[in-house]
Amino acid sequence: MDIARTTAALRGAPRVRAAAVLHAGGELVAYVVPGHNTAAVSAWRDAFREIYKEPAAPDGFDARGWVSSIDGKPLAEQDMRAWRDTTVARLLAAPPGRVLEVGCGNGLLATELIGPCAAYTGTDIVAEGLPSLRTRLQPLGPGKATLVRAEATDLHTLPGEYDLIVLNSVIQYFPDARYLLDVLDQAVAKLSPGGRLFVGDVRHSGLAERLYVERAYARLAEPTPEKVARLVRVSSTAEGELLADPRFFVAYAHRLGPDWYADVEPKRGRYDNELSRYRFDATLGRTPVPGAAPVVRSFGDLPRLLAGHVSPIVLRDLPNARLGSGGVHPEDVYELGAAHGYTVRLDWTGGGPEFDAYLSRDGRVAPLRLPPDGTPASHVSAPRLGGANERHAAEVLAHLGEVLPADLMPARIEIVDTLPT
Repeated sequence: MDIARTTAALRGAPRVRAAAVLHAGGELVAYVVPGHNTAAVSAWRDAFREIYKEPAAPDGFDARGWVSSIDGKPLAEQDMRAWRDTTVARLLAAPPGRVLEVGCGNGLLATELIGPCAAYTGTDIVAEGLPSLRTRLQPLGPGKATLVRAEATDLHTLPGEYDLIVLNSVIQYFPDARYLLDVLDQAVAKLSPGGRLFVGDVRHSGLAERLYVERAYARLAEPTPEKVARLVRVSSTAEGELLADPRFFVAYAHRLGPDWYADVEPKRGRYDNELSRYRFDATLGRTPVPGAAPVVRSFGDLPRLLAGHVSPIVLRDLPNARLGSGGVHPEDVYELGAAHGYTVRLDWTGGGPEFDAYLSRDGRVAPLRLPPDGTPASHVSAPRLGGANERHAAEVLAHLGEVLPADLMPARIEIVDTLPT
């Protein structure tokens, strides 16, 4: 039997990245590593185009499309402004230099970054919003802005290097871990020496069930444990966005090499909504200069240690007050440390709701949780695409039926992440 011919036909099928054919139990089995799910990407593109049909705010603060997934209402403007301002402050903690923003959208960040940066390039999958954004950016940073309609996987086509690459509130729209890793690999290849890759507003997969429970109570007129549990199951099985565990970024940094780090922190700000409770920011870069051996203390000891100028200080497994009573609010740690002249970094790579804090007087801060736990892809929860693998296998089988005789057709097609060895 001509396995080579079957394999060649498989590799010519739609959306097939790699393929192999093996004998198993007296029959041919085809293994397919799929290419990117362009249908899912196109669906999001169409959804964003609909958003741009809505009128923009007259004051230039364009928060169209920002709707709570909990109650279905637009997120409060004051909360969105706080979200924007705290994100920009995190990005500008170091000189931004040449900036690339992937998924610049309606310019919530671009309008704040264009002034301090040396040059700004923004890409977006939707072209409709770029002309108006270009007009708004020109007086804020004359000659600095370049806007390009491009998919996130097109970064390799852009010229030059960048000192800061931003993917903020973007990766939840990616179809799977493979797509995410492709984009991150391309972004890393575009970083200048000493550059930073900021992946912000990431939905925390470990807290998804908490979000679903909150949504159930908000939407049920008479919630009972049974009704809540049923709605939580529905939310889980119908999840249409990509979620990531903070440990994904630690594992990804480890994959890049021993000189890379991942800082994963809760969102900044006092605003209280699903963005602050269930999302986080991650920054990837080359390993900073490590501080001295840390001193592990409890949060109750922190004021005394700060007053005594102890440095560095590490606080482990602090309960997050945003997710329950009796915990520590992340902003309390940031503000208390800053008031005493400390550099503060919070770390949320433990996989649960608790976080760690690192405070230093000399400005040197190092990642807190290494080595990684698992591979990067093992920490990503892909969108529920409703039988996407089955549909793709059927498409491939239909293609083979057109180009192969019956005796060369595989008995079944397995959609896999990696080919069997």
